[in-house]
Amino acid sequence: LTSAGAGAPPTFAAAAAAGLNVITSSDISSGTSLLNNDGNFSSTYDLYYVNMSKVKISSNGTIFLRFNQSGSGLTAGYSYAVLGYDGSGNARSANSNSTAYISFTSNAMMAGDSTHNLSFFITDPLNAIGTHWKVAYGQYGGWTDQASNSALVGTFSGGYYSNTNALSGFQIGTSNSATFETGNITLYGVKTT
Repeated sequence: LTSAGAGAPPTFAAAAAAGLNVITSSDISSGTSLLNNDGNFSSTYDLYYVNMSKVKISSNGTIFLRFNQSGSGLTAGYSYAVLGYDGSGNARSANSNSTAYISFTSNAMMAGDSTHNLSFFITDPLNAIGTHWKVAYGQYGGWTDQASNSALVGTFSGGYYSNTNALSGFQIGTSNSATFETGNITLYGVKTT
């Protein structure tokens, strides 16, 4: 129900459809080391889903997540845990309680023709009431430069212990001077009702 102005009867506006609603989608430009998605969170959604597919990187390295506040990346104060398995059944894990980013994988990702896919949720990024964790969690599938260039699958969870400011977006970057060569990234708003 929306206002049509003083003296006019209210009108009904269509609500966002339940489920996944595409907000942004783009191919990743070759040579890019940091993807910045900012200004796309709104009060329409309190849950967001990010999917990255067919990702290739220029050299072995990690892909990581940072949150933005007021358009700038937050570069400290993260905590994360990753648990995965390689193609030989070996458990692979990584964690940190005080780091500059949230790692998606437990080992460095393999460069070259290897493709990587990952997806994750960001919960309640606009919540600016009190000091609380801003959380992301998801899964990864691809190839590791460890364990004889083996397949790697895993899950991760991480967060940033925020001040009272809302998040304005997120950044996805690479380590070890790697850059993205190809891929696609799509941001969805998740409407649950």
